[in-house]
Amino acid sequence: MGSYCYLKLGDFSLISSKSQVEPESMLIFREADKKVYEIDNGPDEPPERVYEYSNTANNIKERLNVMGHTMTKVEESFGLLRILELKRLKEYIDEDAFGMAEKYEFQKKILEESTFQEFVEACKIIRINDFTYFCLREDGICKRKHKHEFSEILKYILELSQDDGRFLGFLNLDLYDEFLIFLHTCPDNEIVKMDISDLVNGGWYDHDDEVCNYSINLLKRSHYMSEKIILLTEGSSDRHILESTLHLLFPHLSDYYSFMNFETSNASGGASSLVSTIKSFTGSGITNRIIAIFDNDTAGKNAIKTLEKTVIPQNIKVMQYPDIELAEKYPTIGPSGNELLNVNGRAAGIEIYLGKESLLDSNNELIPVQWKGYDTTLKQYQGEIIDKAGAEKRFFEKIKECRADPKIILSKDWKDLESIFNVIFKAFQ
Repeated sequence: MGSYCYLKLGDFSLISSKSQVEPESMLIFREADKKVYEIDNGPDEPPERVYEYSNTANNIKERLNVMGHTMTKVEESFGLLRILELKRLKEYIDEDAFGMAEKYEFQKKILEESTFQEFVEACKIIRINDFTYFCLREDGICKRKHKHEFSEILKYILELSQDDGRFLGFLNLDLYDEFLIFLHTCPDNEIVKMDISDLVNGGWYDHDDEVCNYSINLLKRSHYMSEKIILLTEGSSDRHILESTLHLLFPHLSDYYSFMNFETSNASGGASSLVSTIKSFTGSGITNRIIAIFDNDTAGKNAIKTLEKTVIPQNIKVMQYPDIELAEKYPTIGPSGNELLNVNGRAAGIEIYLGKESLLDSNNELIPVQWKGYDTTLKQYQGEIIDKAGAEKRFFEKIKECRADPKIILSKDWKDLESIFNVIFKAFQ
């Protein structure tokens, strides 16, 4: 009979494969998702050992978004494929190809009259009712099992999927687009799992095999999406702060990013050094996806300006930390005295984003920004908070507390750091 594995959304089997996992289907998981447990089958049966990779639908959707797959892009692909399919059907109808003009007229009608959202809703019905692609057979058990009034769009999807193996009746729809359409119909807490129990029990994998890592290594040779996104910062402080935050707040996404290590590479920090690194990667022809993120200050803005004449490839994204509300009226110290000023774009280094717990001094007041050198190109001052070390110390104490007791994470101020990651996560969307 053979051994099979199944990618399931709850109880619905989306895809299956024989003897081994399809490597592409494992990109949505990481080795940390692997779970091994036993199911009690009662006193007369031995317990059943389950081997699976699983996570929530919401986390899987976010992973696909980070990889560059969004519902907006799926809808765009859908629209292009619809045009190609309609052209093909028109040719078949005009030629009465294979004597099936009536069938092709039906398919053409569905494509012309149905919206993308109606196709998504049809997929939801398929998932909820656990319809197989063979449930329309007149002579099989599947027809009797599913006593359902099939709409025309459901018939279209299921018939073409049965006859041609074509998802939604289209050729060449991306595998991850298929995932995302069905994930879009799931509750956020629905469990998505790759059940490999049959493969392990059948001897195709050992119980301790890192199937996910093995699959990703296979794909690395040909698919750059399986590589981690490299995140470049101005210095080691930015790197440690962002890396710690990523692991704490977004653990399901942390394995998708790799940070430049200043300590082991002996790389110098600062905005100008980051510019040099960007130019080096640009000239090297490296295909990895790279995000270079500068401080939201005068130095960062000026550094980006020096890159205006550099032709930067699509796999390298250059950006700054985003403007935040806290920085719009922030205490500053300058030649004209103490003032509340907008420091976005002038003095918003990483420390400004650490949350109020880290930025309040012993008097429970925000650590002020000290204005320093004047940039003649941009005609504005550069500034930074006066006690960067103290702010960073309090931040890492907050990280330590939250690691020890994850229940207090939500009680802390992460809003501005989350705004940085919102920019990072959307870089390749």
